Amino acid sequence: TDIVISLPHLNTIFQSSPSAEPIQILNKFTVTTTISYPTPLAQIVTLDLDPINMHYSHLDFSLLNGILMQGFLVQPPFEPQQQANIPSRPSNYEQKAIFNFKGINVFFVEDKTPLFTFKVIECSIEVFNWSLPERLTLFSTLSFKGNMFNLNTTAWEPFIEPSKINLEIKQSESKRIIKAHSDSMIDFN
Repeated sequence: TDIVISLPHLNTIFQSSPSAEPIQILNKFTVTTTISYPTPLAQIVTLDLDPINMHYSHLDFSLLNGILMQGFLVQPPFEPQQQANIPSRPSNYEQKAIFNFKGINVFFVEDKTPLFTFKVIECSIEVFNWSLPERLTLFSTLSFKGNMFNLNTTAWEPFIEPSKINLEIKQSESKRIIKAHSDSMIDFN
């Protein structure tokens, strides 16, 4: 049985006051999730995320910092929760989760003047056996680049050349192995 959840056109608009012009800091995008059980001992979860565009200025970071700091100041003291009694999975149970991000663009602006952009061209993450910590495995690939806006030439120029990083994490009963590598050098201009 497959379960498909689709949330089309999520949208975030920030308005600092009722009379202020709304500022869209996050574009509309679609999230699609599929959960399937090909056998009684296997589970596959897939999450696909359309490209996302985010626009920020230093004022957004100041506002966010103020909101976060206020939230931290009024939170009640942390009290540990009793851990739920979760039934264990058989050792031959297989799980796989696939996350595909088709791009994330973060634009930093100052008074509607673009400063720089950081773009995640593509990101994929595969996680296996998350319910069995002694068999947890994660593979991830991240492709990215960065551009800076040159006000003198009014053109975008690269400050991080297109790059790709691969990450692998394997957990066993006695140790965790983390490997990260890139096939080429990451160039900053």
